[in-house]
Amino acid sequence: MTGKFSKDGLPATGLKVNPGRIIDGDKSAEDQAFMHAVVAGLTDLEAGREYSLEEAKSRLDIK
Repeated sequence: MTGKFSKDGLPATGLKVNPGRIIDGDKSAEDQAFMHAVVAGLTDLEAGREYSLEEAKSRLDIK
């Protein structure tokens, strides 16, 4: 079995520091935006920036 390796590889530790640098030719811009949002959300959680469902609904004026 032969593999295809990118010459532009980045260590996994770079994902949290700069998720925008993770580029894969098979990924669409939408997939990249989604992954960026996931990483941003995880970073917010680790920093303690979170709301309960009720707080979020109230802030967004959702009933």
